[in-house]
Amino acid sequence: MKRLCILSVIAVVIASAGAAGAVDDWNAVSLSDTVLAFGQVTAGDICSLSVTLTNDLTVPVEVTAAEFEEGVFSSDLTGVVVPALGNHQFHVYFESGQNVDYGDILRITLDQG
Repeated sequence: MKRLCILSVIAVVIASAGAAGAVDDWNAVSLSDTVLAFGQVTAGDICSLSVTLTNDLTVPVEVTAAEFEEGVFSSDLTGVVVPALGNHQFHVYFESGQNVDYGDILRITLDQG
């Protein structure tokens, strides 16, 4: 049985607290998609979607964390330095062992590189 899976990528961008050059502009980065619809996925299948993170600052930013609340989502975004006025494509993965509907929020933490 297939179930619907939608991930809200509400870019909750957090500056590293207390860091000397922490990102203080909430509009410093943007994402190509804010809602990822994986569609109907069979339990046990692994699906992935691509998202582009764009850095609108004139200095590089480092992604220090990219976290989900549900254990069925993951990404390859952590530890990436996005160049000044550049972008980086990353993937969000979904794998479920159950036939239930899922939803989650991706929380991204940044620091100036």
